[in-house]
Amino acid sequence: MPPTFAELETAWNESFSEAKDAIGQIQNFFTQIDNETSVAVEILSSAVKVGVKRLGELKDDLVAMYNEAEPHQLPVISLMKQSFAWLDNVKSPISNLSPQVTIWRDQNLSSWGGGAGRAYLLEKTTQQKAAIDDVSKNADKISEWLMDIAQRNVEYMLEFVDKLGVIVGHYAGAAAAAATLVGIAEAIGDAADAVAAVFAEMVDQLTDVASRFMLAVSDERKIDSITTDNTALPGGKWPESVVG
Repeated sequence: MPPTFAELETAWNESFSEAKDAIGQIQNFFTQIDNETSVAVEILSSAVKVGVKRLGELKDDLVAMYNEAEPHQLPVISLMKQSFAWLDNVKSPISNLSPQVTIWRDQNLSSWGGGAGRAYLLEKTTQQKAAIDDVSKNADKISEWLMDIAQRNVEYMLEFVDKLGVIVGHYAGAAAAAATLVGIAEAIGDAADAVAAVFAEMVDQLTDVASRFMLAVSDERKIDSITTDNTALPGGKWPESVVG
């Protein structure tokens, strides 16, 4: 069963909460690393100092990435909400009208004969049903387009959170080594290399997701095609049989 809006909203908000927590842990671990190595700076090798500097720069890059993502939290929820709204408030009620078009509201109309009766039954009701079905179909397409854009954002955050979890572990290990200064040179160097590798992988993956997001957003042709198709709505308006 497809997820509800509430389920999607909860999952989306939780991903931001997890990302924020991970960023906080990275900042805290780096503060520990910086404090411990600053105390023993005179006895530490240049390699350790370089490693600490790299960890600090990577930490700043990660914080910047989160800060760039955070303003999109509410807009994406709005996209999800509107996607469901097109289904609940447009497609559902409009599609319910489709099977009712050919049902006579007044049983006396069922005996309406002659040319006028046939014209109404064959022409007018056909126009009405075609227009209703077209609006219903287009509402579904617009809903799908909006959800596609939202989904690209969700994929971005899931990748971000997943990589942050790995990076937190590397900072934690470096902080533990800095606290005792045992094997610190190797620990700091390894942590800096590992974080840099994960960060590079993160950037590549997020760039790919972002590219697909921009493709979805910029695909105006899809919406133009939907809104300019007047096959069942001559002139972009309801047929005369509907509006009177």
